[in-house]
Amino acid sequence: MQVYNLAKADQISTDYFSSATESLNLDGEFILNGKRIHVSSSDSLQTIASQINSANAGVKASTLETAAGQIKMVLSAASNGVGKIELREVGSTGILKSLTLIDDPAPVSYDYTVNANARGAISKTFTNLTDVAGVSGNFTIRDAGGQYEITLDGANSISATDTVQDIIDKINAAATGTNISADAVRDGSKWRIEIRSTTGIPTQFDDPDSVLQGLGIVDGIQSEDFSSSSTVLGTLLSLSTSPSGSFDIQGGDGVNFTVNIDFSRDSLQDIVTAINDAAGLAGSDVTAEIMTVGTASRINIKSATGNPIFSNDAQNLLSTLGIADYGFKNVDQTGENAQFTYNGTLVNRTDNLITDLVDGVSLALISESKTDFATISITQDTSGISEAMQNFVTAYNSARAQIDQLTFFDTSTGEKGVLLGDSTARTAETLLSSLIGTRVPKMPGMDLSEMNDGNGVKLGSIRITDRSGASGEVDLSTAKTIGDVLYLINYAGLNVKAEVNSSGTGINIIDTSDGLAGPLKVEDIGSGTTALDLGIRGHLYSDTIAGTQIYEGGTLTANEFGLELSAKGTLSFDSEKLASALNDRLDEIKNLFSASDVGIGSRFVKQMSFLTDSTSGLITMRSEGITKSIKQFQDSIKRYEDRAEKMEETLRKKYTAVETAMAQSQQLMTYLTEQAGTAASK
Repeated sequence: MQVYNLAKADQISTDYFSSATESLNLDGEFILNGKRIHVSSSDSLQTIASQINSANAGVKASTLETAAGQIKMVLSAASNGVGKIELREVGSTGILKSLTLIDDPAPVSYDYTVNANARGAISKTFTNLTDVAGVSGNFTIRDAGGQYEITLDGANSISATDTVQDIIDKINAAATGTNISADAVRDGSKWRIEIRSTTGIPTQFDDPDSVLQGLGIVDGIQSEDFSSSSTVLGTLLSLSTSPSGSFDIQGGDGVNFTVNIDFSRDSLQDIVTAINDAAGLAGSDVTAEIMTVGTASRINIKSATGNPIFSNDAQNLLSTLGIADYGFKNVDQTGENAQFTYNGTLVNRTDNLITDLVDGVSLALISESKTDFATISITQDTSGISEAMQNFVTAYNSARAQIDQLTFFDTSTGEKGVLLGDSTARTAETLLSSLIGTRVPKMPGMDLSEMNDGNGVKLGSIRITDRSGASGEVDLSTAKTIGDVLYLINYAGLNVKAEVNSSGTGINIIDTSDGLAGPLKVEDIGSGTTALDLGIRGHLYSDTIAGTQIYEGGTLTANEFGLELSAKGTLSFDSEKLASALNDRLDEIKNLFSASDVGIGSRFVKQMSFLTDSTSGLITMRSEGITKSIKQFQDSIKRYEDRAEKMEETLRKKYTAVETAMAQSQQLMTYLTEQAGTAASK
């Protein structure tokens, strides 16, 4: 490893104050990383710092006394990386200026909407690299990691006679010694300028002369993100006093117009409507729109003829929206990303503790060096695999024993288990056995260098278009195995699924969209051959692109690594066989159990969910069915018991009536006997 740059956190501070506890006599509010901070006239530096810490805005605040009577408030981002502190002034009280967190007068910058692909910021298309771009002036670009900045001005500025290639050459000349570069990339039969950095897609631009806007690299000026485009902004930002007022916009066409805003009534959508209405009345080419990504919405304001210019904003409405960014007065440390090489591969992270580079390994970056390398020896600890395998065997046999106990039949005594003949129990038994005997294709776990008879795969980006017409790029430059390729395609947010074919020799791309009118396309980007090397480049009016053969095939079974199923259905484990395989077949073992969709582990998880899911599992539904049957039997018993009780009551009444009649007959007989005796004695 070679560490070029350590990740750093943004840190800014105020000027010096004479006391940390005396009231500052400030009254107003500001926004820190989207959280509203209210300042009262009795607040001191310490109480303001306490409010910031309580806001959970991703910033730590403290007061620092550097000498007697010299105290300042320090704001430090809670995490490393670029742009982790964002301050917005609210209203005309000028709290941030009074706290000396921003300059007075404060320089203003804007966040531009960047047009980009998976690798870098891209321009509009040009027919030839010799085309005159038709732009002139200065601009500045800062890399995504916050480490380098290039400016094209003076003799290096863009002239009106510069061609596309001239602009690329000037950017690269200015970027010498930095991690920023420009290149010409193919887009079909045309060309684009692509500006990238080793820390990611550059996102910070300064374009005073609309050069980048004219090239199509930036397209409008955007606000900060908001969680709703329809909620009143004063409510959304929890402002105690919602500012209202106006500001002016001038488009590239030179037309100036005024926009009126009231944060106590207007939402993002209302502001967009107000801008578009005012621009329309003035005859300006400025337009505004809502951009929504996921749950975040922002305003994008652009002009067809140049970047919009804002002015006359006494109430700091643009700052509250995050459209105008004021420069910090005292920057103690600028946030940056970590950048280092690992076995020759350049890697970027936002932290100095790296936990996602090598499975099971945490790396702490301590110091930078442009010349020295650190060699790290890592050995794999496989001891847990054997233990996990044995635990699985024990659990498997326990489940089988439970099934056998519930489904047995003794031919000599006729005794049987309570679930004998139950279809669900038989299904569970069959699934357990079949999963252990599954043959898993070797291909997902194989290194890409072994594809195409050892010629490998030239890695780059591909473009996939589903049959509904939706298209997207997939960057496969970080893939190491076929499994990585499948993962990157399947989790790129596209309406397609990538899987290994049934013979384990190639990849299939399957359309999952609802649109069936257009073709399913997989293309290489620029001059790359990644899709071709993977055997998936195609253009078909079909739901599936069946990839060509790029691997010899072959399958793996659990038996090869010590798991064996007996004729009685029990599972045994040969730990020595596994230990031998761990030395030189670890990747195959990993593939056997964890290959996406086809590995034994992946299938086992799905089948167990099929059996035991709390709502739709087979056992759950069977259990609910039995419970329902029991209730039906109980209801039937209750009905019979109710009928018996009524019958008993009826019979009791009848027998009581009979007894009463017999008693009356007996009395009558006695009376008659007595009368007959009396008559005889006379």
